[in-house]
Amino acid sequence: MASAPSPRRLKPQQGRDLDLVLDVARILHANGERSERTCATADELARLWGLDVRIALSWDGVLAYDTREPAMRQTAWMPARPVRVNMARVTAVMQACELTLAGRLGTRELAAAVADADRRSAAGTGRFVVACASGAVALAVIFGAHRWQALMLIAASAALAGFVRRRLGRHAVGLFGQDFAAALIAGVIGACAVRWEVSSSLRLVALCPCMILVPGPHILNGCLDLLSRRITLGVARLGFALVTLGCIAAGVLAGLAAGGSSLPPVEPGMSPGSVMLASHTSRRPPGLRRRG
Repeated sequence: MASAPSPRRLKPQQGRDLDLVLDVARILHANGERSERTCATADELARLWGLDVRIALSWDGVLAYDTREPAMRQTAWMPARPVRVNMARVTAVMQACELTLAGRLGTRELAAAVADADRRSAAGTGRFVVACASGAVALAVIFGAHRWQALMLIAASAALAGFVRRRLGRHAVGLFGQDFAAALIAGVIGACAVRWEVSSSLRLVALCPCMILVPGPHILNGCLDLLSRRITLGVARLGFALVTLGCIAAGVLAGLAAGGSSLPPVEPGMSPGSVMLASHTSRRPPGLRRRG
């Protein structure tokens, strides 16, 4: 019986080029770039360097398939999980790839640019805390908050939650644990604010700091993967997002329960926006009469 054909060996330079292609795809895939754009960029680099490979993505890594083999044999694999979002790395790698495809950068320059982008750390703790606070306050304003006491509480809650998330990350606590802790803080502060009569906007104070935890990029990329028929990767992304949302919900409910409070019941047919506004406009201003 004939044995299966062995994979064709790559020349040393081709092997280095393939490693660089996989490294580009790994950084893009692991930092929030769309799968379609990641594969397209990696495939263009492979064609530029004469590599007969096609790049594919999975939840656990980046794969290269030999297009010369009838059965598309897997020739290389590099681990990468798309659980974080760092668009600074994505932008740096994409700019270097565009210059390379335009003929303005060589292989060595691209490798140096990719390595430099991979070493870029996330935003500092101070910037991250300010971003969390400003994002939560902006959401509160969108949903109708106008009292400065509520806005200050929301900013403080989101800032504290962001600081705790960074500290937990430095102690190797997973993303699910970080989101749960942040939502727990928001729930406790929201419950205490209502209990001590600092603010009556329980929904806004408790939920706005949690909204910035929602994994929007994972949900969007998961849906795009499903539309592109990357079913396994799309389901994995949406599953990760669903577990994250569960941790956020569990955290905020636990925080409210610890503070002796709970979210007011929602009337049937009310949208999330009307629920937020209802908590803010339940009291009619003095002198305003209802017509009809």
